[in-house]
Amino acid sequence: MKSLFLAAAIATTFAVGGLATSSAEAGVYKKPSVHSHYGKVGKVTLRERVAIRRSSANLARIQARARADGKITPRERAQIRQAQLRHNAVVRSARR
Repeated sequence: MKSLFLAAAIATTFAVGGLATSSAEAGVYKKPSVHSHYGKVGKVTLRERVAIRRSSANLARIQARARADGKITPRERAQIRQAQLRHNAVVRSARR
């Protein structure tokens, strides 16, 4: 009988304690972000957007110039490849 009473008392204590803790602390504790010290991670600034847009326009201009005569020479292909690599680097650096 004593063990049954003791088990019931312990179960009640944990049940009430668990409810009080969860309702009292619900929404209070917010786990800090992994990147909280970096500021706005994932946000692209105005300067970065301008750089991406400028790089994209440069790539489009080089491609249009290369396709203007209907034939893309090996030199033009290399210029397009280099412009694409530069553009990818600008986008990659903006995402950090």
